[in-house]
Amino acid sequence: MAVICSFMVTTGCGQHKKIVRMGDKIDKSLDRDNYGFYTQGDAELSADDNGRVVSIKFPFKRDSVSVHDATAMKAYKKVTNDDLNYVNGTTYHSDKLNRDYTIEESRDSDGKIVSASIFFKNFDPTNPEKFYNK
Repeated sequence: MAVICSFMVTTGCGQHKKIVRMGDKIDKSLDRDNYGFYTQGDAELSADDNGRVVSIKFPFKRDSVSVHDATAMKAYKKVTNDDLNYVNGTTYHSDKLNRDYTIEESRDSDGKIVSASIFFKNFDPTNPEKFYNK
């Protein structure tokens, strides 16, 4: 029987966790639903035709509890880069990777984050290699 980690977007359990980041090759052992999303932990990953992660959706609200901005930002940094910074609107930027991301958040009436989706900003499907991790 396989063990599934409960953390958002990891492969493996225990000491050998690997964070799946935007631009990484998708792990084909992950389950794929009828809509084409791969599920890993609580997150839904979508991949392009080359099998690279191009979006991640986080359903943050668990046990009827939404999360604060700081908690969400920690999750965003784990799947992008640790130098991710807010720019404006829905735009975030990583200087180290020289990439922009769009992060769309859904909030509850208290202003806490219920869910979020991360996409590459200005993704060009005709030239996706510049968004891939090596």
